[in-house]
Amino acid sequence: STTAVIDSMTIKATMESVALSNFNCNSLTFDGATFKGLGISGTCKIGTMTVKNSDMSAVSSSISSDVSVNTLIVGQGNNYRTLSSMFQNLSNLTTVILNGDVPKNFVRAKNTVTTVEINEGCESIGDNAFDNCKSITNITGFEHLRSIGVSAFANAFPADTSFDVIELNNCSLGNRAFLNQMNIINISTLRLNNCTVSDEAFTGWSSTQYFNFETVEISNSNMTKAIFRYDKINNLIIKNSTYTSLCADGTKINTLTTDCDVPKNAFNNAGITSVTLQMLSLHC
Repeated sequence: STTAVIDSMTIKATMESVALSNFNCNSLTFDGATFKGLGISGTCKIGTMTVKNSDMSAVSSSISSDVSVNTLIVGQGNNYRTLSSMFQNLSNLTTVILNGDVPKNFVRAKNTVTTVEINEGCESIGDNAFDNCKSITNITGFEHLRSIGVSAFANAFPADTSFDVIELNNCSLGNRAFLNQMNIINISTLRLNNCTVSDEAFTGWSSTQYFNFETVEISNSNMTKAIFRYDKINNLIIKNSTYTSLCADGTKINTLTTDCDVPKNAFNNAGITSVTLQMLSLHC
């Protein structure tokens, strides 16, 4: 019935095409389910959808936007394979809780998402997973991640969003992982420890679209080029790390402190007010 509401339902079976259609459920859990075809269609209202230990490798298209889900919980053991954007079209999705890894294009461009909770068990965020979500104002648990894909959080935060601390340990960051074309994003402290950081990971897009960092602490990390672009950094501290060109296109740095080699063109076109060099060699 389209008017009746199921309080709670758990499915462990194989979901044939259009197995569920036109129903309402407060809590729907797929635990060990196998999807064949889409499995869900029609006008459905679901409060919380949990997917864990499930095989979605045979799914051929994303769930329709007629399916409304408020909270999506992703557990461990999911097999997405070729279709990685199964949840991209869910309507009214506001909260995403990650207890397991997520694939590329996960909820890309889903502007209704405001809260993302990254818990232990989630170590990987795929390429473009939250690209252009644009409305995420509350996100926690970066410290659990070991891999962040290309453009995974590009344009995921609205203008004037503020973060206290973003800390990444033993993590690999893809190109433009945190691209910012959404005006000014304020970050009090960014810590990168033992990370591998690819091109333009924290790049701004223009003199009015950038990250504003109070403190950036980088240690034991390997970076490529133009990690920061157009950004403003009050205190930049680099220890025992390697990089090619760290900044580009008008990055402004108030105080730079480093104990590692400074390669050619490392800070080309960057404005630096004060520099402290500790036991390093310069390559001019």
